[in-house]
Amino acid sequence: MASSLKPLKQFPFHFIFLLLFFLLNGYSQYIGLVPFSDLLIYFLTGTIVGLIIFFIVNRLIRAPYKTGIITTVLFLFYLFYGSMKDTLKQGSLSPLSRYSIMLPVMLVIITALIIYFRRTGKDFRRLNFFINILLIIYCLVDVGTIISKAGEPAAPIVNNSVNVTLCDTCAKPDIHLIILDEYAGDSSLKDHFRYDNSWFMDSLRKHNFFVAAHPSSNYSSTPVSIASLYSMDYLPAFHKKITAEDYTRAEDVVNKSVVMQALRMHGYAYLNHSVFDIAGQPGMFHTDLLPMRLKLITAKTMWNSVSKDLGWHLRVKLAPRMKWLADMLQQDYKEGNQRLLGMTTSLPAAHDKPRFVYTHLLMPHWPYLIDSNGKSTGINFYDRELSGEVKEKAYVQYLAYTNRVMLQLTDSLIARNNGNVAIILMSDHGYRDNPAKQDCRWVNNNFLSVYLPSKNYDQFYDSISNVNVFRSFFNSVFHQRFERLPDKCIY
Repeated sequence: MASSLKPLKQFPFHFIFLLLFFLLNGYSQYIGLVPFSDLLIYFLTGTIVGLIIFFIVNRLIRAPYKTGIITTVLFLFYLFYGSMKDTLKQGSLSPLSRYSIMLPVMLVIITALIIYFRRTGKDFRRLNFFINILLIIYCLVDVGTIISKAGEPAAPIVNNSVNVTLCDTCAKPDIHLIILDEYAGDSSLKDHFRYDNSWFMDSLRKHNFFVAAHPSSNYSSTPVSIASLYSMDYLPAFHKKITAEDYTRAEDVVNKSVVMQALRMHGYAYLNHSVFDIAGQPGMFHTDLLPMRLKLITAKTMWNSVSKDLGWHLRVKLAPRMKWLADMLQQDYKEGNQRLLGMTTSLPAAHDKPRFVYTHLLMPHWPYLIDSNGKSTGINFYDRELSGEVKEKAYVQYLAYTNRVMLQLTDSLIARNNGNVAIILMSDHGYRDNPAKQDCRWVNNNFLSVYLPSKNYDQFYDSISNVNVFRSFFNSVFHQRFERLPDKCIY
């Protein structure tokens, strides 16, 4: 037994065990949401960085066991910085959680350790052995947790299963799902904004669209609303206040959804022109508002914590005073929607397989960049002092501009395909930026219109909610027999 433990007594690279524990512990909280390849790359990269640090520090101390302890302490500070900060925030220790205190204290501890280890004659073999054993135990505990959780039945994400049948004789037009993020419904626009949107709705109807009079979303959170839309079902396993875990799970739900199953069964190629990573295709407009995948685990490392907190603080403080900085920081908001629109409008007409094109636009979502005439409003993402009245006027202006762009887009799609195209033009939820009105009737009042080559809209109805959109759509296009679910607002 003693001989089998001898390697651990002589192994000074326990930072590797610490890194492994960090990843295993994080994965045990997000089983199935973080790709193994991402974990492996992070582990190998971290190990290489640790070895470099080890050999640099060892040139100063020339004592492997002491160097190993210093390297492990460095890794401890870096990997668990956010967790330590959160712990200190609680109770009377809250002042110690400030960056101005934590970072200097950590620097002092590392410096003191280096000075002490250079002067002392102890070799710290026993401490080295203890650290190795302790971290191995921690790793084994997390491995056991992961195995036990993996063996448990997964909590249901969707209430029931929906079976898709293949329709060999059905026509397979290109399908365009166009999501207008936070586009309010007609009732909200009339009642609160005093805005008459009937000209836009009538224009779509003249082009043979079905336009629902009183549609609604089932969820007010974009990721959950989209996941529910694709699943054609309600999603009990999500939180009302969206979390990073929910955001990542939502993409997995979409990838495994009934809609994706139906598209694959009918031979559709999937084109992702959206803000999400779907069907193995990266999103083309990332806002980085929530961590995903590996960042579920690494979000609280020192680099990510500092860059998120201090970076955001600097942006909010400096951007309103320095217009050039604000414009630079929100450049992707300016270009992102145009990038997605360009990808959709530039699709070649000729193709081998029918296509499903998912275009998700942050229009008329904040920041309200453009007025009804297509001119810049001067508003940027970092404007925090705008009154509710100013923001709502800007929102309506951006919505009017969005209407013009959508009429041009839908006209071009119909003309380019000689009418043989299916279009679902809708919003994921309604206007959310009014603290006085956060009820379902207000926030979930959204927009929905549909164009089918057959012009047969018997399956659609004025009070349809998002959960029934694809049920009605596939019943119409692929002759499915999906039952209509009760239209209700969850949150």
